[in-house]
Amino acid sequence: MADSIVKGSFYLTLATAFYLAANYVVYFLLSRSFTPAEFGVYGIVTTLVSTVGMLLASSIEPAASKFASETNASVGKVSRAVFSLTLKISFALFAVVFLLADFIALAFNDSSLATPIRLASLFIVFAPLFSSGTGLLSGTRHFLKQSASITAYSIIRVLLIIGFVLLGFSVLGALAGVVLSVMAISVIVWLLNKPAFEKAGTSQLQKRVLPFLLPLMLLALLTNFLTNFDLFAVKALSAPGVSSINAGFYAAASLLSKIPLLLISAVSIVVIPVISRQGFARLENTQKIIRTTMRYSLMILAPIVLALAFTSQEVIQLFYSAKFLPAAEPFTILVLGIGLFSLATVAFNIMIALGRPKIPTIITLFSLIIAVALSIALVPLISMRGAAIATAVAGAFAFACAAFYLIFRLKALMSWISLARIAIAACLTAFALGFWQVGGLLLVLKYLAFLILYCFLLVALKEFKKEDWNFFLGIVK
Repeated sequence: MADSIVKGSFYLTLATAFYLAANYVVYFLLSRSFTPAEFGVYGIVTTLVSTVGMLLASSIEPAASKFASETNASVGKVSRAVFSLTLKISFALFAVVFLLADFIALAFNDSSLATPIRLASLFIVFAPLFSSGTGLLSGTRHFLKQSASITAYSIIRVLLIIGFVLLGFSVLGALAGVVLSVMAISVIVWLLNKPAFEKAGTSQLQKRVLPFLLPLMLLALLTNFLTNFDLFAVKALSAPGVSSINAGFYAAASLLSKIPLLLISAVSIVVIPVISRQGFARLENTQKIIRTTMRYSLMILAPIVLALAFTSQEVIQLFYSAKFLPAAEPFTILVLGIGLFSLATVAFNIMIALGRPKIPTIITLFSLIIAVALSIALVPLISMRGAAIATAVAGAFAFACAAFYLIFRLKALMSWISLARIAIAACLTAFALGFWQVGGLLLVLKYLAFLILYCFLLVALKEFKKEDWNFFLGIVK
């Protein structure tokens, strides 16, 4: 695999891990400052604006990365074209949410949500600007700057959210911190890209970017609704007296279940410019990159997902306190489904890099239909557990379809022997550590033991070999 994907993945994985740690510092503190109902309001509102904001943010980042890496135009022209296009679309999306806040609140059977939604809607303007800026840094192989930007955002976000809450501004203060932090980092990221700006010829370039961007926006919309509709369903379909409380519990489970998806996003982003340069013209090289990417993605995700699933109560209590323990059951189900969907997103970005964005869009559309139908049917019957089952089934379906495409169209996924060895190592390790019940900070030691045992089993099963060791050593050199 190319050195760029190695170094880029390493930097971005570190930055993403730091972002996750910072995010969960926020959740740790907010869950101890808010009641479950207040946490539910915070979770619903931030998930809503993130879903809309990431509609553009999730699509503009790979588009910016792809065009910056392969276009014949200068990076400056790509930068200005992407900036201008992002600004126009993000303001339009912001206006829609801001003006329809009252109707959105009524859809959740809670008119008090209107003001928080309007405040947080500013996130929709700036999140896509941040993502498009980091996408350009990725496409031009400035992975260190990209990672530094993500790390800076993590720090600013924690300081502002917790600072406003400590000053007594409660939920609205936390939402103000969310908005102001993304505003600040957007300015920083575009200052990093500004020296390359060139005005001439950007309108023609925008016309090239837009047709590629639109299917990605649809994919981002479907993806974000697929991973968040369950929370909306719990809030909207629960009885009025418990809807906010249930939403608080489910938001806690949902936020933690996204760990695999966020961790693997580094690989997903970095693989786009590398595969874009290879394409179908160098199919053999592309197949090799795909196999290696999917194998290492599974190798990383399998132990994380199973460790979280087997320690759901301890994880919930560690991050949120004992009053959020009702979130443990839906979390166990959710994290397994999101883990499978995380692997699907890696495959989706491979398809996008090869200029096939319609394939993941179609897969995600059918997955969303499954999630919506099951949520509507199951939430009134079995509440949070039903929402989690709906998302897990949809995630499994998305992965099955993505794997089918890679195997039969590109003839590249990973060897079945590798798949079996990794699964055996992860399952045996999770089963063994299921007998060791600990809580609090001792859970960190349990995870360390899990990691050591998992690596030992990979070596014993001859899945992790000398070339793999050299590969990972090469990342840090």
